[in-house]
Amino acid sequence: MRILVVSDTHGDFYSLKRALDAQPTAEVIIHCGDGSEQYQYIKDVYLQKQVIGVRGNCDWSSMPRARKRQISCCSVTPIRR
Repeated sequence: MRILVVSDTHGDFYSLKRALDAQPTAEVIIHCGDGSEQYQYIKDVYLQKQVIGVRGNCDWSSMPRARKRQISCCSVTPIRR
């Protein structure tokens, strides 16, 4: 299973799209914060992928809090410190 982790996108859709397009076989995308609009974009556009997000220090309450999530190979808890 291929998992792509992105973080700190801060409105940079261009770099995010490049990262996503560079890993077309990723089955799971984890967005670790600081980009609630980019997180929503991933969820809306990459419907065939499991998307997990957690809020960063600049997201305030606009993204989910960190919590354990089940993916097909294991459980993950994305956290940001």
